Amino acid sequence: MGKQIRSIAETVSEIKAIGIGLVGEGAAGWAMSAEEANRALSFGRSRGGEERVRLYSEIVVEESVRGTKNALRYLVSLVEQLGSEPDLLETLETYFHHMQRRKVTASVLGIHPNTLNYRLERIENILGARLDDAGWVSKLDIAIKLRGSTK
Repeated sequence: MGKQIRSIAETVSEIKAIGIGLVGEGAAGWAMSAEEANRALSFGRSRGGEERVRLYSEIVVEESVRGTKNALRYLVSLVEQLGSEPDLLETLETYFHHMQRRKVTASVLGIHPNTLNYRLERIENILGARLDDAGWVSKLDIAIKLRGSTK
């Protein structure tokens, strides 16, 4: 459905943005879907993105974490541990943005691949993380995204 709505948004220039919630059943489900669509729109505006179609499904995990104080506090603490070394935070953010492709990440950061490897190892050591572990990757990716939405 997202693809169909995107094509409609592209053809109708008057449409500024469209939010899409999750599928719901009955009146209560539709109301919840409309609320989710509004949150997707708000999230998109707060990030300054230029996407005209914003899907709640793309932010559902971040939204869920925000509703759980302990989980949010834990994820925020991961990013805070790297806060004293902005290069590491930028490296991790770029690494995830470029889908963990090391050559691309090093190129975008303008650093040697060995420097990137050193920084990623340093991140692992500081956090006690493993960047080859899907669980750690997902936690850190969400933490970085949460950081981006609260700046």
